Amino acid sequence: MKRTYRVSFGMVLERFLFLLLIVMLLIVAGVTLWAFVSGAAAPGQGLRKRDPLPETAADRFSETHEILFEELGRLRAITADDPPVTVIITPYFPYPEGDTAFQEELLQKTRQLRAIIMDYFAGVTMEELLARGEQAVKAELIHSMNSELVLGSVDRLFFSDYIFLE
Repeated sequence: MKRTYRVSFGMVLERFLFLLLIVMLLIVAGVTLWAFVSGAAAPGQGLRKRDPLPETAADRFSETHEILFEELGRLRAITADDPPVTVIITPYFPYPEGDTAFQEELLQKTRQLRAIIMDYFAGVTMEELLARGEQAVKAELIHSMNSELVLGSVDRLFFSDYIFLE
């Protein structure tokens, strides 16, 4: 007794689509592998080198007898772009551990320091910020903040967040 198989159009189409899927997956995998092996792919290139988080940086600054001023919190500033780009920054900086007068001044001037940072970002575009670079932005902010402070000065500024939201 001979068996006959009927091959329907649906079965042929299903097999064809399955083979097409396999070929496409092999092409994607091959191109990805080639990109990594040849060095053409550079994942993470162009990302900023993140400053240490305040929780981990506190140990490092305790060795130099400094404590961190984190009271500025997370700030959402807008740039001068049209439409504005939101920049999320979480600034913090070390100051001498026993300097209670400077600590009091920092706490009293927290609003002014926040306003300095917000005004700085409101006066520049995202392109200008990216062209200047993070270190130049920090240097300009340190200069502006120190012009407001009397009993001490900020030497270093860190951002645990520095994110552009377009």
